[in-house]
Amino acid sequence: MISFSKGTVNLLANTRRSNFDVNDRQKRTPAEIKAAMEGYTAYFGTYDFDESKRTVTHHITCCLYPNWNETSQLRYCGFSGEQMILRTLCLRMGGKDIVATLVWERMA
Repeated sequence: MISFSKGTVNLLANTRRSNFDVNDRQKRTPAEIKAAMEGYTAYFGTYDFDESKRTVTHHITCCLYPNWNETSQLRYCGFSGEQMILRTLCLRMGGKDIVATLVWERMA
């Protein structure tokens, strides 16, 4: 995740994903495409930080998951040393309700 002082955010996140069997973008199988999509997310937009509530709200302009386009996504925020820990509200994923936790570490 990249956040800038002017209040913009760019998020790119993925799990470990396998390579496609063939090195041709037009020759992927439906199963490969599904696995790649389920293991990756990306969005950009702006954010607001509410220190008193310890929340950050990402105002998403565009997202790989189109249902989040032009929405606001609230995250609970905590800090530990150089790490920022974000927790989602309850999300529906794979037919289950989950709370996702993301840990980001300052690189510079």
